[in-house]
Amino acid sequence: MTSSRCCAVLGCPRSGSSALAGALDFLGVQMRRQYDQPIDFLNERGYVEDSRWQILHKAVSGNRYVIRQEGATPNQLDAYRRLIRLCSSNPIWGMKSPRLAFTFQFVKPLLQEAGVDTRVVVARRDFESIVQSFKRHTELAYGGRWPMTEEQAREHMTKWNDALEWQLVQWDGPTYEVDYDRLLAEPVTELCALHDYCYEDLDVPGHKRVITPALNWLDRGLRHFNGNHHPDAESGNGNGDGKTGFATGWVRKRPCRCRGG
Repeated sequence: MTSSRCCAVLGCPRSGSSALAGALDFLGVQMRRQYDQPIDFLNERGYVEDSRWQILHKAVSGNRYVIRQEGATPNQLDAYRRLIRLCSSNPIWGMKSPRLAFTFQFVKPLLQEAGVDTRVVVARRDFESIVQSFKRHTELAYGGRWPMTEEQAREHMTKWNDALEWQLVQWDGPTYEVDYDRLLAEPVTELCALHDYCYEDLDVPGHKRVITPALNWLDRGLRHFNGNHHPDAESGNGNGDGKTGFATGWVRKRPCRCRGG
């Protein structure tokens, strides 16, 4: 029995990692609280990313987007240790950042050093959808001042995906993969399975019996962009009233492991 468990969400940008992290937060995995990265027009539902970890990951990874075996300074490693101690006061907590694809090799041994039981959750999405979404996201972020080509976007995301796969090869612990499209197509089944994975063998209550907030977080209008540079769907109101979320109208397509399901 462990006293603290970390659920680390890894994935490429635009892979649905924010949607996944938000669902985990509503399932009782402490992902952000008062340190949440500010919402902006590029992600109207929020990034569900603890700004303390975000700042540190950026400092360690830099802007080269390559795996570095050496790179984290002693001060940065100590900063990681302090964050791990603070977060480990919770029985189950998480970290989410696409930059973990470039920094997890530094964080992993520190989690082990602290005696934290770690489980990896991987956000997956069709690679070409990631490329198109990243291209449009970058154009919006720079106000059209950087007209990124498809080739540039694909090259950039290939580096990111290669780094992610390298981290997963190095990782020797539990891993659970969540496909973005399947999560939106079969939310109840996927959320229940994700809950069971994160809470397995933990003597703490989860939120599987109160799943409506997590369903409403998975808004039917989650904003991603298609190849024609238009939103796949308009953003929902995000107020959790169930009008755009999945709390009503869902169809269970596979057996659900929820109690009574």
